[in-house]
Amino acid sequence: MKSGDLDTKKWSASRKYQRFKADLRLKVILWQNGRLEVIHGRTSHLGQGGIGVTLTRELELGTIVTLEFSLPACEPFQIPAELRHRAGFRCGFQFLELTATQRAQIRQFCNELPMEVAAATR
Repeated sequence: MKSGDLDTKKWSASRKYQRFKADLRLKVILWQNGRLEVIHGRTSHLGQGGIGVTLTRELELGTIVTLEFSLPACEPFQIPAELRHRAGFRCGFQFLELTATQRAQIRQFCNELPMEVAAATR
């Protein structure tokens, strides 16, 4: 294997947005069985593309929700997201829509946080 092949594989396996450690309170809002449900949780990491959380109950992969959380000195966020990864109560949500302002606020907040270390490099 040529060294260029390794670089391409490493790049293609990397994330589009870096993750940062973040401990914030969060609400997951969804319609389930014909009624509105709110699940409380805490974030573990945050990036411009999504958020990792620990919830008080399990959800099915692919569930579409509204995530509600606050960053310091910002209006509360309400962001539509899809559950993309799950291990018990630990979940990874991909943001479906972010405004330019929300993306900028998340980027600014993350610039002050430590980076999340990928599991493969621990």
